[in-house]
Amino acid sequence: MFTAAVGLVAALGILIPAAAQAGESQPRSSAAASRLVAVVAAPKLPDGSRLAGAVASTAEVTGAVALRLPDPAAVTAFIDAVSSPKSPDYRHYLARGQFTSLFGPSASAVAAVENQLRIDGLTVSDVSANNLLVSFRGTAATVEAAFHTGLQRVELAGGTLGQATTSAVRLPASIAQDVTAVVGLNQLVSEGNSLEAAPHGQRSATAAAAAAA
Repeated sequence: MFTAAVGLVAALGILIPAAAQAGESQPRSSAAASRLVAVVAAPKLPDGSRLAGAVASTAEVTGAVALRLPDPAAVTAFIDAVSSPKSPDYRHYLARGQFTSLFGPSASAVAAVENQLRIDGLTVSDVSANNLLVSFRGTAATVEAAFHTGLQRVELAGGTLGQATTSAVRLPASIAQDVTAVVGLNQLVSEGNSLEAAPHGQRSATAAAAAAA
């Protein structure tokens, strides 16, 4: 059975507004494909941290592109319906796999992201069952070129070595409209905090993918 509605509410609570901010889908064109759009702002480094040099160009970097929900309002309506005792759909949860067909990103959106990653020289290692995450890997130099940013090492308070982008992550406009975050490029974990230090949309996209799988 589908994960309980309460868990889904928590996971999607921030993802839905983040997806809505992406706006209405626009017609795609060759001009749009070449224009770059910022999808993730550069992170603010945690207090007590310091830069520790550039990530080696040959170092392997892994991450995932998080796709936005096509219809956040429909997901909200579903959550409300299965959560309200007065609703005829109360506790009528989805079977495993139904989230993707009803609410998940389209196959064409996933394929476009996969294609762009491969064009940029990255290896697509996995696509989550609900189509929300497209995982990739590649050298730091290839990742920097693909996402139009730099990668730097960060020494966190307590001595842990993390990683951060040097500027906003940018993608071609032809796929940026379907992307809500890029997970994994910023690794700013401090003691007592098990979450990647990243914009809320980035963290919630991962949580939603786990809850809705």
